[in-house]
Amino acid sequence: MKKKICLLLVLILTICMVTGCSGGKDQSGDGSFSAESASVEKKTVELTDQNGRKVTVEYPVERIACMQHHSLDILTQLGAQDKIVCTEDKWMSDLGSYMTDVFPGIEELPTTGTLSDPNVEAIAALNPDVVILAAQCNESAIAQFEKLGIPAIVVSLR
Repeated sequence: MKKKICLLLVLILTICMVTGCSGGKDQSGDGSFSAESASVEKKTVELTDQNGRKVTVEYPVERIACMQHHSLDILTQLGAQDKIVCTEDKWMSDLGSYMTDVFPGIEELPTTGTLSDPNVEAIAALNPDVVILAAQCNESAIAQFEKLGIPAIVVSLR
């Protein structure tokens, strides 16, 4: 199960990196930027999270609300710090102070709830492309994200 989640996170990061590296240049190869080349075609992928829910995510993913500390650690180690828009309240005690070394600026990110009780309104206000939630997240929050049309992926790395 851990391998599946790691693969899921690697997939999301790869999508972010590939589209991030390809945007902004036109097909002529001269490096010029145009409004036409700025529009990135959105694609979708359907995933099954660890609660067995089918979740459709549009990519490229640019904004990740990461409400699960192990996923935060993995995304950081994979270099996706610039995609993370918020974290769970206790990331420091859950992961340790080394996170400030590997993720400069993490302390300035909004903390938008706990593993079990994310602040849906605060997260929605950040306009995430996807929300990564802990397995212990309450079902009503997951339902609220679904109602708002925000893809929410439940992850357990225990």
